Amino acid sequence: GGGFLPTPYSDIQDGYLDICVIENAALPKILNALPKYQKGTHLKLDIVRFYKAKNLKIQTNQDVHMQRDGEVSVARNLNISILEKGLKLRVPHSSPLKENL
Repeated sequence: GGGFLPTPYSDIQDGYLDICVIENAALPKILNALPKYQKGTHLKLDIVRFYKAKNLKIQTNQDVHMQRDGEVSVARNLNISILEKGLKLRVPHSSPLKENL
């Protein structure tokens, strides 16, 4: 979103959520990492962790504002999961996605 590449090696067809977590760090360190995060060159930074999952559950002690596809909401519990083959796409014959459809 917004020109940022948090998971530059993600694959929309592999059946996994690609998760990028920025560890708790001092604000100057996070701000220093931001340009790399935007370009997708943050892969080896010590404050960055990557995970792949079929399901993700997030629980907090307080309300968290979040955004999903442009819709803003507030929650304390969030469950995200992959819906295998849940989206049908029309792609040009020249698309590399066509090989796996």
